[in-house]
Amino acid sequence: MKPNLDPLRDIAEVRFQREIAQIGPILAEESRLREALARLEGQKTSAREAFQKGHESQYLGADLMWESWVLRAQKDLNIELARVLARKARHMDAVRQAFGRKHALDEISARDKAELKDKRTKAYLRALREAGMPS
Repeated sequence: MKPNLDPLRDIAEVRFQREIAQIGPILAEESRLREALARLEGQKTSAREAFQKGHESQYLGADLMWESWVLRAQKDLNIELARVLARKARHMDAVRQAFGRKHALDEISARDKAELKDKRTKAYLRALREAGMPS
């Protein structure tokens, strides 16, 4: 008789769900940073087009200050994004491991249940034949 894996499957499921829950805020932060970078890129493109048309702020040097600010902001956002991606990579290892354990236990349990069902079916058919009933 094989051991019942249901308690282990339940534990593996809980651990997997916990890992997924822990990575959720990291994914949200990554999304926020990527959106901020995209928004900044759009603003940079719009400003560059305005400055190329001879916008009056260009004469005051505001275009250079704007470009400098944008580059600093992009650099800061990219540094923050790199940190978030590093945290995400560490957590993804834990998620993959938890998923692997859960998946392996699910597969073993399903295989064991299928084998048990097959064994019971064969025993039932054998009992019918022995009793002289057609199968």
